[in-house]
This record gives sequence, structure tokens and C-alpha cells, in this order.
Amino acid sequence: MLFRFTQPHLRSVHVIGTTPEGKLLLIRQSYGAGHWTLPGGGMRKDEEAEAAARRELREETGCEPARLAHVATFAEEVLGTESTAHLYTATLSDMPRVDCREVIEARFFPTHSLPEPLSAQARKRLELWRDWQKGVGAMKGSALPS
Repeated sequence: MLFRFTQPHLRSVHVIGTTPEGKLLLIRQSYGAGHWTLPGGGMRKDEEAEAAARRELREETGCEPARLAHVATFAEEVLGTESTAHLYTATLSDMPRVDCREVIEARFFPTHSLPEPLSAQARKRLELWRDWQKGVGAMKGSALPS
């Protein structure tokens, strides 16, 4: 008898939250390497990406975005497993509140002065976001501030 073992296909969401002045929201989690990263996490079985992004942002920071904009969807490998990542951005008016269980710190930073250590995953997503901003700005006839 032949058994076929498959790894589940993972799906995740991350949110790049900014203030109206352009400061960027980053978090530090209570687990892992202690790097600064973006709010986000895994999607539930039948959850839509935008709903998952809203849920993760609310759970990790207490922030409620009025509107989310889709930045990118891309494939990546996470712990040896194929994963689909969805990236969103939102302007936030709330101050973050952490639960001190999963997230131990959440703060806004100027985009030109991000804290270290910043996770490689966050760097990749911020690069996608900056490219997306340039594309959106070009469509509108001017670049968005970064």
C-alpha cells in the first residue's frame, strides 16, 4: 500500500499600517528572534484575505483600519512549506495597544529611521510596498511619499 504525505498549503496576511503623517507601524512578538516585524499571521481555513488582515491587525495592535488596500499576493516558502502571502496597507488613526502575550511592543516609526533588528520578512514586504506606492503614484500622475 502506498501512502502519500502532503504538507498543507499555508496562507498568511500582513498589514503595513501607517499614520496620516507617514509613520510606519511595527511590532515585536514575544516569541522568535525579537526582530521588529509587521502585524500579520496565518489565515483560517475559509477566511478571505482581507478579513484575515483586519483580524490580525486588530488582534495584534488593537487598530481598526477604515480601509485596506491590497498591495500584493505572492508565493514564498515558510519552514519548508509552500505558502501564499497577501500584503495589505492601511492608514491608521488608532494608537496601537498590545496584549503583552503574543505582541510585547508596537510603535510607529519614521520610514527613514526604522528600528533594528528588522526581520528579513518585513524588509521584503516593505520593498514590495514601496514598489507598489511608485506604481500607484505613477497611475495618479505623482509618486506617493515613502
